[in-house]
Amino acid sequence: MSLQLNVFLLNVFILCNLLFNNITYAFERPFEREAHKYFVKLLEKKYDELDLDAKKARENSSLISDGQPRLATIYGGLSGCEFLSCKLPFFKKGWKLRKLRLEEWKNAKPESITAKIALSYYYVELGWFIRNSRGISSKDGLKIFKEKVEIGRKKLMELDESTKNDAGWYTAMLEVALSQGWAQDQFDKLFTEAIEFHPAYVPLYFYKNAYMNPRWYGSHQKFIEFVDETVEKTKSYLGDEMYARLHWSGSRINLFKSGRTDWLKMKTG
Repeated sequence: MSLQLNVFLLNVFILCNLLFNNITYAFERPFEREAHKYFVKLLEKKYDELDLDAKKARENSSLISDGQPRLATIYGGLSGCEFLSCKLPFFKKGWKLRKLRLEEWKNAKPESITAKIALSYYYVELGWFIRNSRGISSKDGLKIFKEKVEIGRKKLMELDESTKNDAGWYTAMLEVALSQGWAQDQFDKLFTEAIEFHPAYVPLYFYKNAYMNPRWYGSHQKFIEFVDETVEKTKSYLGDEMYARLHWSGSRINLFKSGRTDWLKMKTG
């Protein structure tokens, strides 16, 4: 089958899924809804528009309706779904076309920070897709997951220094660090550098939050200490919002029964 025909069939397949997903995702969370818009723009080859969207998001530090950075939703839609929480259409042919579009964009606009990061980040997210679709206990799924994450890490590290200053780069690298189980001193060094450049970029805190959670490499005590410390440090510009975000992302089940989360603080946030 020729490359042109294969791409055409992929396009038809994607468009059919998009028509279905316009209904399916109509009532999703704001992050997922916004990310889906940028995913569609990528499929439609609106590369100039995507670059402009990302440029405005960086310059204005613009937020979506739920208070998260618009830039995060852009990367979420382009790379595959930031922080494993987004329910964009996950199907194998869609991932192939996503890569094809990202490569085309990067080749057409080699100076595009967004395209370079999104393509590198893609491999990390693809690794998670494979791991989740085959089951966490699957040996082959775990093997491929590790391989894809490592490819993503290498590609992210190969990017130029100016690109590495972007919040999207730090977010992608923190996901790599979490996925590969970096030692805490290494993880903390990266996290500290990230929030020094981007102190109000909420997704960065989600990764450290996950790292400190007992489900990953931390403990209940470490989680509480991190949340309290972070809330205090960000209080001048985020108020009690950070308390609610971190507790929600770190423990969505039995938030209050466990005694770990204070309802009054949560409600205020």
